[in-house]
Amino acid sequence: GSIPDVTIVADEILLRTALDTLLENAVQYTDDYVRIAVSARGHRNEVVISVADEGVGVDPSAHERIFERFARTDESRSRRAGGVGLGLATAAAIARAHGGSCSLAPSPKGATFELRLPLSRAGHADTERAAGALASPAAARSE
Repeated sequence: GSIPDVTIVADEILLRTALDTLLENAVQYTDDYVRIAVSARGHRNEVVISVADEGVGVDPSAHERIFERFARTDESRSRRAGGVGLGLATAAAIARAHGGSCSLAPSPKGATFELRLPLSRAGHADTERAAGALASPAAARSE
């Protein structure tokens, strides 16, 4: 079947940053030549963009904190892969600034991250507000 068109209104640079982060994570924690799948679908009043890999996955004890700034699940693996633990926190902040969320979805193997963003409604989305909320995290939390 055909996939219906969905439209979101988002800051292009911020959305690209969030997606790049999810893709970079998938590449970092997946062996060479292992499949990484990216998909998008409309679901109720949002679009869900999924990045799924067949890599090492996320330790269940870390599920609650992986979206916190500077979170590290395995110090030796994190040092080897690079980064300081800001990527997923940044992706989640970008999603929240757009009225959405970023989460770890259940996956039989590897990890699947979902970026959920509200579908646009005529005259309703405000990308300047999204960028401003990222500049001022307190503003984003107060809404």
